[in-house]
This record gives sequence, structure tokens and C-alpha cells, in this order.
Amino acid sequence: MSDITSGYALRGVLEPLSLKASQDSEIASRRVRRRGLEPTKRTYTALIEREEKRAAYESSSKQTLINRKTSLRAFLAFLRLEESDVVGQEMRADFEEKLEAFRQSMAAEGRSKSVVITYTSAVRHWRRAVLAWDCEYAASTDSVQPFTAALRSAMGKHPVRRVAEQAGVPFDALYGWTKGKMPKRRTLLPAIHRLEYFFGLKRGALVDLLQAKTPAGEQQVGQAQRLPYRDRLRRTSSDFYVLHPKETSPIRTQWAAFMDYKTAVRPGRLKRTRRGQWTIATRNMRPGRPGQWWRLLRGQEVPTAHVAWSQVSAYLGWLCMDPARGGVGLTEDDVQTLAWLAVPDHMERYVKWRQERADGDVSGFMFTYFALVASLTRPGEGYLRQQEQFQETLPQAYRAQPWDDLCHSAFEMSNDLRRHYDKERVVSRDPFAPIQHILDMERPLDAVVDMFARMKADRPVGGGMPEAIWARDIALLKLLISNPLRRKNVAQLTWKADNTGELYQRADSSWWIRIESKHFKNARGAARDQKYDSPVQQMAWKDLERYLKDFRPMLITSPTEYVFLPSPKGEPQPHRPWEELAERVFSNTKRYLWRCPGIGPHAFRHLVATALLKASGNDFKTAAMLLNDRMSTVEKYYGRVTHGDAAAKMAEVLKESLERM
Repeated sequence: MSDITSGYALRGVLEPLSLKASQDSEIASRRVRRRGLEPTKRTYTALIEREEKRAAYESSSKQTLINRKTSLRAFLAFLRLEESDVVGQEMRADFEEKLEAFRQSMAAEGRSKSVVITYTSAVRHWRRAVLAWDCEYAASTDSVQPFTAALRSAMGKHPVRRVAEQAGVPFDALYGWTKGKMPKRRTLLPAIHRLEYFFGLKRGALVDLLQAKTPAGEQQVGQAQRLPYRDRLRRTSSDFYVLHPKETSPIRTQWAAFMDYKTAVRPGRLKRTRRGQWTIATRNMRPGRPGQWWRLLRGQEVPTAHVAWSQVSAYLGWLCMDPARGGVGLTEDDVQTLAWLAVPDHMERYVKWRQERADGDVSGFMFTYFALVASLTRPGEGYLRQQEQFQETLPQAYRAQPWDDLCHSAFEMSNDLRRHYDKERVVSRDPFAPIQHILDMERPLDAVVDMFARMKADRPVGGGMPEAIWARDIALLKLLISNPLRRKNVAQLTWKADNTGELYQRADSSWWIRIESKHFKNARGAARDQKYDSPVQQMAWKDLERYLKDFRPMLITSPTEYVFLPSPKGEPQPHRPWEELAERVFSNTKRYLWRCPGIGPHAFRHLVATALLKASGNDFKTAAMLLNDRMSTVEKYYGRVTHGDAAAKMAEVLKESLERM
């Protein structure tokens, strides 16, 4: 090679959509580089001699050197190379690809896992030796260093300032690197990793050329915007005040009776509004943990109980909070009853305290509180209003006034507060905010194409559990794009070897998802109209099959039909719907999705619906069918065709983006 650094031109560089959309019309002229002097023949024989001299100088283990030479010769034999051959691309730009093929070859031959790891580790040592050799040569001939050559190949013709802004890298540093300066501070390594993710390169593609060991850490593609809601949530979460009753507390008995009343077909002697019944979940999302007693009724989950108890525990916790912090200062023993929600004395003060805590905002949380108090104390059908014995659980000061009058005062107070604060109501959490910059694009799914390119470039080398988790995450995210279901339905999705699960394969090899209406959140609404039976987009088939066949068995610790499983932790336990699914989606989107601070599974419904509506000219009917929701709901926040028609329409109008995935 007359110029060894030409071997470090990176392959498969992703052209980020943010740069693609802002291409300069004027193409910069190419600079003619002065080539270095013809180097000494750089063969593998010379490389081995160099390592032998280094080992002798450093008094390294002779056996280690012998083992490394054995591994190198096996690697060369696999590549059909001889020691007399010149060191080529297989030790530079093509190294990871060749090493992975070598690893798979050894695994196919039946080599043990320890042998495969030993050989691949030894070959990596020779790769580092080649890099050190190339760096020394570049320095001695005043030619381009491998890091600079690789960076320039990734940058292409894009302006440095634009890349720096989009990738979240200091402009001065990036400009200097393209001119040949080498990063000297470890504090700059995260910026180089951001460049790797920005261009869809494998982690370490640039950093490894610096011969530097970097700490593992979560990187982001570009500079994600800060969300005031999340900042405030982090601050308020540290100010803990919610009530946690003991197991023997009387309020636990009251709550169990209340849940019986809300879930019963006929609540006995008590009256209930027509829409006041709670639904018992057909499948439990969470185990029966002692700390979550309030969401379970005889072992079955009641989803709405979470919303109601969060209001009750917050209000009762505030009542017994220290007055110095803004509370009332009652004892915990005094507040162990639901009857406090029928006492109007502290309601207005509580609302003002919540407003101050939320920087002056009155959010939907408070209006849920108003609605709960009103439903418990409404005339005729209010749960508390029908049970005068609850008054005996309050302090003596509240027992003189007739119970009906006390409840009526609370009912009137809740309605007055709701009317008063309605004009100040704000949306504290905008679900669109984390991806608004993507939704504003002409083709929002292009950002997802970028995300998958980065994820594929970051595939763990060496197999094992890291690769299984990687394959699971790819399949999960592609399914969320193809079939944007709610988190609960994705977590509870089943697959069976006999093809009778919710995820199944038809005779034409296509994958489909069928879910009974009763398993949907809106089972009494849009989901009731027809059974959900929709195809999975073809771009996800290969990833699903690879995950189900090769990697899902590695995650199984006990018999299960669930599709997506968490990584095994500790002792084997029965599988349940994956609790950490949302957290995993959040971390992956934060790491790989352009300028995204992290989103959950539900945000993919907004993203896909927006992309479909933009591409189809606002076909709300198709979008509503795809989301399995009401057309009016889709029209309000961002259709009568079958699910198959909706999926076919999606495949037609989003064909280019889906095929690129």
C-alpha cells in the first residue's frame, strides 16, 4: 500500500436525515493529498517479528505470544491468506466483518464457547498491533492518521459546522480533528461516540482508532431537547409524601370493600351510576407484590384502581405531612380512612399547595381528584354518601354535623373548585413533545430508519446474552412500528409453536397478530366493533423469526407463551408480562433515535399515525383502524375499513421507508 491510511475509510456510513435534508447545492472541490513515502513491505511476517521484539523488550509471557500467533494463523487460514501476504483491509476497515465471520465459523465447527472467546480476543490484539504500526508510520511520514482518515470518510462533503450542530459535538474540536489534530483529552471521547451514533457506525468505530479504552455509557444521537415536565418530575419525585398504609390498617379493609363495590355486576344494597363500574383485567400485568395491594382484588388486577388510589394516597399523605412542608400535620393513625374525602375543610388548601408545587400549573391530576371526590359524595349514588358509618372513623370534631350535609359540602366544594380552576388548566405533559421535531418532518419514519441503522451497527460481537437482548429489542421496536399497539397488548402478546398464539404465521409465510377485543383497553369502545386481526409489515418478518428461533430460547427460564421476555435475573421464576418493556423502549430510543430524550411504546402510536396521515392526505379512517381506536380520537389528537386494508394502505404509502428498514 502506498498510503496505509486509505485502509481506514469507513464502510456503511449512514447519511443522517438531518444532513440529507440540508445538502449544499454546491459540491466542494476535492483536495489532492500528498501521498506518503512507499513503506517497507508490511506483511504478516513483519508484523509477527515486530510483536516478538516488543514481547522480548517488555518481558511478556512467551506462552501468551505463542497463543496469539496460533490464533492469528487460524484467522489467516480462514481468510485463505499466508504470513507472507501484505496486511490489508481485513485488519482495518473490514476487520469487524471478517472477525464475526471467523467467530461464526468456529462456532459452526463445534468449538467451545471459551475457545471462541479466546481466539477472537487474541485476533483483536493483532488488530491493535496493526493500528499502532499504522499510527507510527503516519507520524514518521507526516501523513494522515487512521482516526483522521476514518473521520473524513464519514464526514464526506458535509460542512463541519452542520455536522457539529446536528451531532452535538463542539465545532472547534470537530474542525481540528478533520484537519489532522488528535483528541488528547478523555473528556472528548463521549463527543466522538456521539459522532459514531450520528453516522450509524458501530460503537468504537472511531474511538478504537485512538487506541483508547473508553468507559461504557449511554450515548445520544444529536442534542436532545430538555423537557420542563421531566425536570419538574425529577424534582417533585424527591419530595416524597404519599401515604403507605400498614398491612393492618383499616383503610385497607375499606379499599377492598370499595373495589368490590366498583367491580361487582350488582353492588348489593348500594347504588352506583351506570358508568361507575370498574373492569377487572383479563390478564395481570404485574405480580401480586405486597406494595401493590391496592391494585389487586383477590389476585386479579383492576387497572382503574391505580388512578383512584394515587389520588387517595396523595391526599391522605398530604394531610399527615409536616406543616413546615405545607401539610396539615395530622398523625398517620388519624388519616387511615376514606372518610376524609368527604371533609371539605382542607380541599382548597390542598389544591393551592399542589399548584405551588407544580410551578403555578393546575394539571389534569387535580381534575381527576375533583372528579373522584364528586363521585364519592354525589347525591343518591355516591359511595361515601350511602354509608353513614364512615363518619365514626373521623376525629370527634367531624361527628356532630350530619353525614349527608358533610358529604354535600364536599360535593359542592369539588364542583366549585373544578369550575374555578378550569380556566387555569394546563397540559403538564405533552406526549408529542419528545418527538415533535420528528413529527414535523415531511416523512417522520425516516428518523426511525436512522434509528434501526444505528442499532444494527451496534450489534454485540461474540454472541451470548447481549446479542439476544439486541435481537429482542430490534424485533420489539419493529413490531411497534408495524403494529402500533398499546404497551399492555405488546407485553401480553403470545406465541405458540403450534401457531395458535396471538402472533402467528400464515401459509404464505406472512406474520399476523390477532387479539380478542376483551384484551384491549377500549374493549367497550372501538375495540368492541371487530376482532383485531392484522398483518405484521414484511420489514419485521426476518427480525421476528430470528428472535423467536435463535434468541428467545436463551431468555426463557420457565415455560411461557409470551413473545417478549426480559433478560434472566437471579433464580428462575415463572414468566409474566414484561414489566420493563417501556423502560427498554425508552433507553433504546434515547440512545439511537435522533435528538430524542427517550419515549415509551405509546409514543409510537403518535409517530406512526402522523406519518400515515401525512403520506395519505389525512386518511383518518385508515389511521384509526391501524391504531384500533375511534376516528374521533385520532382526529382530536394528531379509520370503516378492515385491519388488513389499513395495513395494506400503510405498506403502500410508506413503502420506501419500510423497505429501507
